[in-house]
Amino acid sequence: MPVFPESLEKVGKYAFSAVYEGIDPMDLTWDTQEIYIPEKLTEIGTGAFIGYPVRSFSVHPDNPRYSEVSGALSNKAGDALLEFAGTPYRSYVVPDGIRDLDLAVLDELDVFDLGYFYTIELYLPDSLIRIRGESSRKASLVFHCSRGSYAESYAKAEEISLSYDTEPIRSEEILKTDEGEMHFFLKDTHAVFYYYEGDDEYIELPEEIQGLPLTVIGGGIYSIELGGITNLRGLYIPDTVEIIAPHAFSFMEEQDIMLPDSIRDIGNEAFSTAASRFRNCPAPCSTSERAHSEKALHSKKASGFRTV
Repeated sequence: MPVFPESLEKVGKYAFSAVYEGIDPMDLTWDTQEIYIPEKLTEIGTGAFIGYPVRSFSVHPDNPRYSEVSGALSNKAGDALLEFAGTPYRSYVVPDGIRDLDLAVLDELDVFDLGYFYTIELYLPDSLIRIRGESSRKASLVFHCSRGSYAESYAKAEEISLSYDTEPIRSEEILKTDEGEMHFFLKDTHAVFYYYEGDDEYIELPEEIQGLPLTVIGGGIYSIELGGITNLRGLYIPDTVEIIAPHAFSFMEEQDIMLPDSIRDIGNEAFSTAASRFRNCPAPCSTSERAHSEKALHSKKASGFRTV
C-alpha cells in the first residue's frame, strides 16, 4: 500500500503498475489496499494505481481536485468517476450520485488476466446520465442496471450484455462434485452459478449456497462450460432458479437440461449453439427484451418458450 506525504503534488503514469511484477496473481491474498490522496496531490497519471487491483480510495477533504465516493475516486464535485474501487471478482460499482462515466477508466482496472474471470461486471446507478469514451474491454462488459435507466438504453444501443440483477458480488463459493467443481458468486440476497469445470457427466445444482437461494445461472457473456471442454451431459436446475443469463449454455452441446417452472427470464443467446434436450420446460416462459426470437428457440426444440 502506498503511503504518500502531504507535500506530494503528482503521481506519474503507471507509477505503481509493477507492484506485483513476477508474482502469480492466484497466489495473492487480495486484501484491499487503501490509497490515500493528500491535500496537494492534484495530478494523477494514466494507470498510476493499476498495480493495486483490489483497492479503495480516501481523499483529504481540502483536496481541490479529487473526492471519494463509496471508495471510488471522483472529481471534486463527486459526480464524475475517475478510478474504480477494485474487487477480486472483476465486479465494479459505479457509486450512486455519479452522473458521468468515461469507459476509458476500465482500461486501468488491473494488470492481471485471471483465467475464467473474463467478464467485467459493471453495476450502474440510476443517477448516470452520460456514458462516453471507448475501452478495449467493452466486449467483456456486463451492465447491471435498472429497467428504464440511461445505462439500460446505452447498453441496448451499444449491444452490451445487460442484466437487471443489481446486487454486486460479495464473495465466491466453490462446491466440489464427484469429478469437478461448481463456482458460485454470492450476493446480498441470492447466489449465481457462473462456472463449471471437471469431468462429471451429470451435475445437480443446489437450491441454496450458504443460506442464499440459487436464482441465476450464467455470468452474462460466457458459457458456464467454457468452450464445451468437459464431459458434462446432464444438468438439473432447482426450482429456485428464475433467470438464465445471456450465453449461459451457449457452448454446451448435446446436454439434457432440466428447466423448472420457476424460470421467468432467459437472456439473449442463452442456448445459441446448444443442441440440447429440454425437459420440464415451462409454458409460457417469458424472455428478456434481448432474448431469443421464437424461430431461434424453436430451432433448439424448446417448444414451451415464447417471446414477449
